[in-house]
Amino acid sequence: VFIVQIKIGIFLAFLIAFPYIIYEIKKFVSPALYKNERKFLAGLIVSSSLLFLLGSIFCIFVILPLIMNFSSGFTTVQLQPTLGLNNFISLTAGLILAFGIMFQFPLVVILGVKLDLINIDLLKSIRPYIFVGILIIAALLTPPDVVSQLMLAVPTYILYEIGIFIAQQFSKNTQKLIKTNNKLTEEL
Repeated sequence: VFIVQIKIGIFLAFLIAFPYIIYEIKKFVSPALYKNERKFLAGLIVSSSLLFLLGSIFCIFVILPLIMNFSSGFTTVQLQPTLGLNNFISLTAGLILAFGIMFQFPLVVILGVKLDLINIDLLKSIRPYIFVGILIIAALLTPPDVVSQLMLAVPTYILYEIGIFIAQQFSKNTQKLIKTNNKLTEEL
């Protein structure tokens, strides 16, 4: 029971301290950034926190009940589940962290495009490789069963596609701004 309390305390401390840690990092980095970069960083922090929270909520209310129902489906007279509190807490904490981290995928895509590290056409052409990579990462982050792996991989891939769509919208807006700036520069 003592170990379980420590695990719960560490996990809750991480969740509660996460926004403050991110705020301190932002405060440290902000003096070196331009005003538009600070705005982008603030939006990135808010988006990251919301996506982490969304991933955690998705895990708690959708994934954990599905995994528990799937696992209890194997119960027979001879086979009774003996999931202890320590194992349940470890499973829950691990899955919540995994889903919170994997839900950051759209931000990684958007940031990669915004910083010109990768272009949208390349992101579209490597979709099969990204899906396989997501499946591998999901297999590493979840318990060793196909159901939880797919429950993490499929939403993550959907978020990848959403990230491509949003990055494409940012690119279109950026191109419009560049054309407008070029016209203004020519007129001057």
